[in-house]
Amino acid sequence: MEINTIITKVLNGTILAVKSVTPFSLDVQTPSLIRQPFEQESISILIGMTGDIRGRIIIEGTNGCMIKIGESMFGMPLEGEMLESFAAELGNMLAGNIATSLAGENTLIDITPPTVIVGCGQYQNVWIS
Repeated sequence: MEINTIITKVLNGTILAVKSVTPFSLDVQTPSLIRQPFEQESISILIGMTGDIRGRIIIEGTNGCMIKIGESMFGMPLEGEMLESFAAELGNMLAGNIATSLAGENTLIDITPPTVIVGCGQYQNVWIS
């Protein structure tokens, strides 16, 4: 499978996943390529993909953004370990929905359990391998 086709499938699956998981309207803009290394600002969720598409998905947001998403979904602000747990579950829901969307296009992937990364740092090789 061509890399452009893979990226398009993952992006389309991501848009569908975010629309179905979060209670917000979504304004989709033109995607951009992030050159390595990836610099994390606040809180990120890392999920691996295996199968027809191999690589990693990183969902990044600020603590404030994650708090607002959690509050809109659960009716209360989340902090500390609860916020990190929520971020992991949000990542798991999004990646699971992406996998389901791709399966509908005859592209099979499995996802790894989410890893929550908190703090600042640089990471190498973080997009589709």
